[in-house]
Amino acid sequence: DNLWYLGNRFYIMFECKSEVDFNRKVIYKSESGQVNNHCGWFREEYKDDKMLPVLIIPTKDLSNDANFTDDVKIMRKSELKKLKDNVKKYVQSLKNYDIKNLNNQTISDLLKNNHLDVESIKKEYITDFYHLAK
Repeated sequence: DNLWYLGNRFYIMFECKSEVDFNRKVIYKSESGQVNNHCGWFREEYKDDKMLPVLIIPTKDLSNDANFTDDVKIMRKSELKKLKDNVKKYVQSLKNYDIKNLNNQTISDLLKNNHLDVESIKKEYITDFYHLAK
């Protein structure tokens, strides 16, 4: 699991389910509970800061007996691959700069150019979950 600070007291919390079968149809209650616990931990530790919880899992369908306490977003395999590829491109783009001369604006521009700014992350890599009917 990872917690990324993106500035302005805003974080993305990634809950990674890397050992889930790619053919799995639903997010289990135990997994939603784990996400809920991590959201609670974040609120205790970071008080008034904002956080976007993201569950990395092959399905976006939440079991009918499960719930999320926060507005959890889902990242599936194709979005994770896209994120990974763009992080690699970002790192590669840094080799064109002298580290001593890098400034915040250049870093921000490179993040945006590689679709790694906050808005791009929200638009390009995550989706809403679907709560199956009871």
